[in-house]
Amino acid sequence: MRLNHFISSRGIIVAIILLSLVLPLANSQAISACTNLNSPGAYELTTNITGGIGALSAPAVGGYTCIRISSSNVTLDCAGHTITNNGTASSQGIMIGANSGTLFNIAVKNCEVSQFETGIYTNNVNDSIIESNTVHNADLYGMAIWRSANTHIKNNIMRDSFGGRIGDGLLVAFGTGNTINSNQIYGNRYGISVGSANNITYSFNDIHDNSLTGIRLERANSNTLFKNNIHNNAQDGIQTSNGNRNNLTANALYDNAGYGGRMDFADAVLEYNEIYSNGVGLLIGSYNNNSIKHNLVHDNRDVGIAITSSNTTAENNTVYGHQRGVYLALNTIGNKLISNKLHNNPTGFDIRDATNVYVSKNVVNGSSAAFSFTTVSQSTIFRNYINSYGEPDEFTQQASPAASLPEEAAPTQQQTPTAGTGGGGGTGTTYIQTIVREEQILVPLNNQQIQQLSSPSCTSGSVLIGSQCISIAMLGICGDEVHVKTTGKCCSGQWFEGAVICPTSTHTSSKPAVAGPIKSELPIIASIGLGLMLVILSIAAYLFMKKKPSLRKGKNNEQTATKLVVIVGLSLLLISAALLTNTNNSNSGQTGYATLSPAAYATQNGFTFYFSSNNNVTGNIAESVQTGFTFYSSSSNTVNGNSACGGETGFDFNHGAANNAGTNNFGKATGEIAGNNQFETQNCPDAASPALVTG
Repeated sequence: MRLNHFISSRGIIVAIILLSLVLPLANSQAISACTNLNSPGAYELTTNITGGIGALSAPAVGGYTCIRISSSNVTLDCAGHTITNNGTASSQGIMIGANSGTLFNIAVKNCEVSQFETGIYTNNVNDSIIESNTVHNADLYGMAIWRSANTHIKNNIMRDSFGGRIGDGLLVAFGTGNTINSNQIYGNRYGISVGSANNITYSFNDIHDNSLTGIRLERANSNTLFKNNIHNNAQDGIQTSNGNRNNLTANALYDNAGYGGRMDFADAVLEYNEIYSNGVGLLIGSYNNNSIKHNLVHDNRDVGIAITSSNTTAENNTVYGHQRGVYLALNTIGNKLISNKLHNNPTGFDIRDATNVYVSKNVVNGSSAAFSFTTVSQSTIFRNYINSYGEPDEFTQQASPAASLPEEAAPTQQQTPTAGTGGGGGTGTTYIQTIVREEQILVPLNNQQIQQLSSPSCTSGSVLIGSQCISIAMLGICGDEVHVKTTGKCCSGQWFEGAVICPTSTHTSSKPAVAGPIKSELPIIASIGLGLMLVILSIAAYLFMKKKPSLRKGKNNEQTATKLVVIVGLSLLLISAALLTNTNNSNSGQTGYATLSPAAYATQNGFTFYFSSNNNVTGNIAESVQTGFTFYSSSSNTVNGNSACGGETGFDFNHGAANNAGTNNFGKATGEIAGNNQFETQNCPDAASPALVTG
């Protein structure tokens, strides 16, 4: 009995398991023609169908539909079968929507729908999923998500609808909380067209080869675009207008004919995107308060980043390979350009018609014009750095910012300093206020050094520095000097006051990478060429005379003549070698800065001001730049604590500049007296001068 009871119980369990597997299949209702699914359940398409009229569409849509879902809790699985329109006008492929009210919990998957007005259409549908479908050759939209919420569109293909009356791949309108994930969208007019839809997430989509723009957002708020590939579209990668608080993070925007991103919205964040090989990289248009951070923008055909909005911050971006790296214009107010790295743009920063701009801690090299300011006023240009030569190490082999996002939050936005701060005079300041080379920490003091600093007026563990007792823990050695750790930084064995940044590079900031005049190679080449020509002529003469005995007056004379020509030629070769050696050694023994010929400067103009006034230009460095600072018809600017060493002219006031004032600048100045400019400058010190390292 017990054994039979066990077998019976075991059989019941197996039967229950088998039924649990078989019942869902049995409950799937087979469909094989256009129809209306008006009751809950699972439905499976068992064959390819061609048709256009299975039911009327929802009243809000009008027309007909092949398969209509008008009930909640419905699953439609096409199992890979096709639904093709038979030519019926104004017909939808799959229409999901009731005559009134909202549907919930709908799933449509594994369908291929083509040649309808809209392939798959949802109207007032919530908490549903449209997955693994292919829609193509639609007249209006491949898919339309209309007045729907919390609906997921994923792993679909929306293609080849261009040529219809509208022909967009996906329409998202008047909805909220939807996700558009991992879809392929190509060959349409707009890839995705968004109108009045909020809190939507678009992620991991591949959107390309559309006849207009990849993604177009209009009147859309609080949307997130994350890690999309948007490329090879005939106009823009992303285009937005009339929206707020949209975030674009870690997207790749490339090979679009127009803009990589054309953004007319406010309070947006664009970060960790890679934008390249477009007409223009990124345009931030007429709306304000946007943040552009940690983006890699390179090799776009015209401008890297263009900003025509106000109160926008561009920070920690890397920009290279454009005609203009960063362009800011059109009467903007209150923008901030902070800690950006620009290289190999003929014009680095081009700033026009702007007020109250804060330009700080940017690094520019490889640009013929690093910073250009036109009709700029009441702005702060603070601690920027120009190097005429080479590329900082961080510019080489730059990885895509989307490859690995940092765990920590983005750094806090820096506040604009008050006018006159940051290197404007005072004893003990150095001419390098901003950026020098590789970062070093202070070496802790040893016991002997502590004894040398000990003072009876201070308590144990402290030493007298100036008039203050400073804790030994706050002190360290930089070169041969002792410094307080919180007042500056030690870079390459030299101490610099203030908030100094020490990036990596290959040569020190106190000398240019190229010293001495550029030597001409023409005399050397001419001498060598003449010597070689005479040798060739001597050989030719010998061979000619050997073949014509009648021309020879004697064997000895022939040999003598030939030897003389050869000797002359070899002598000229030796003279040429001597000239080469002498030219190479002509620049030996030079120290400090050398004046280069104009062709030797990678950067001709460092900071150039046109018709600009009332700006605070403080603590900037133009290193080995032909002309460091130039003022054209610019007035009432404050120019303090800047350095322009290693070039031909440090500060040029010869072009109608008037009433500019400055102190504690380093570099040669011209024209400062003619325009009533109250400007003081000092000669650039030698790199080895101990005066550079001051307390």
